[in-house]
Amino acid sequence: MVAGFAVQKADEDDWKRAFPIVLSATIAGFLAIYFPGVIFMKKNLNLTFGEAISRGFVPFLIADAIKIAAVVPITLKLRPIIRRYLSPDA
Repeated sequence: MVAGFAVQKADEDDWKRAFPIVLSATIAGFLAIYFPGVIFMKKNLNLTFGEAISRGFVPFLIADAIKIAAVVPITLKLRPIIRRYLSPDA
C-alpha cells in the first residue's frame, strides 16, 4: 500500500519525478517478497543468514532486474490511462 501511495503521488507527466518513485516502489515490492523467504529458509533449513541470502536471494537477482527494467517503463506509460479509470472526478 505504501508503494501504491508513493506511485500515486508522482505527477503523471513528470517522468523525472515519477521514475525514481516507481523504481523504488518496484524494488520495495520485490524486497517484500524476498525478506520473508530468506528468513523462512534461514529458520527452516538451519542456514546462516549469508547462506540463506546466497540460496534464496542472489540466484534470482538477474531475472528480477530484467523484470524491473520492463515493469518500470510500462508502469510509467500506463499511469495516465489507469488514472482516468480510477480518478473520482473523471
